[in-house]
Amino acid sequence: MNKNLTSITYIPDRSGSMAHLTEPAISGFNTFVKGQMDTPGDANLTLVLFDDEYEVPIAATPLQHIRQLTTETFIPRRTHQQVSGRPSPWPSDRRYFHRWC
Repeated sequence: MNKNLTSITYIPDRSGSMAHLTEPAISGFNTFVKGQMDTPGDANLTLVLFDDEYEVPIAATPLQHIRQLTTETFIPRRTHQQVSGRPSPWPSDRRYFHRWC
């Protein structure tokens, strides 16, 4: 067991209502990752993007292998779950997310 390993899960909202915040969301993620890389110890990052669905484009990946987000890789779309009225895309069993950590 690596006592210097930190697991990070980053969950930005990419729903269409966030389109006006695309650049700050991208900049915030990239700045966060850079800051974590400058911190002593090892870290793995999981990125979970959500709107009315969720997607895990990065799962438990070492920080040094994380590519910066761009306007081509972070695209606000669709609607948010609470607005859409559709059934939740999130698993009801919270333990699902622990497998990524």
